[in-house]
Amino acid sequence: LLTPSLTLVRTVNTRYQLMSEDKRYSVLIQANGEGHISMGTSDGKHIPYGTKMFNDMWIVVANDFTEADARTYVRMNWKEMTPYSVAKTLRQCKPSFKDMTDEEFEALWYRQTPEEFYKAKEDFLLKEAEAEARQKTETAGN
Repeated sequence: LLTPSLTLVRTVNTRYQLMSEDKRYSVLIQANGEGHISMGTSDGKHIPYGTKMFNDMWIVVANDFTEADARTYVRMNWKEMTPYSVAKTLRQCKPSFKDMTDEEFEALWYRQTPEEFYKAKEDFLLKEAEAEARQKTETAGN
């Protein structure tokens, strides 16, 4: 039985779990430019986008996301796990980087503002659901 403050969501590995809509989550970007993102619970008090925290090592994206929005932000914005400095070194030898334009390569480490995130979120979730449905159809056909 679900209470109104809980939502059932699919996690990346297709398990389902309950997420509280009462809790608030922060999303931070590592300030060193390597592209790492951190997500964790917060007190939900608004902290302006771009505020540096923890000895200026992390930059606040948002401190008042629901858990679903924080997870969606991470999926939308952390497209490449390779740290930026390492990826630049591998640029000419890693096939997935080699064929990219400079703009496509740099976009892998771009992190959206909260406004950009909310504007693009519904379209992203729709595309994600369509991709999942295609994958299920392909899997069922094999």
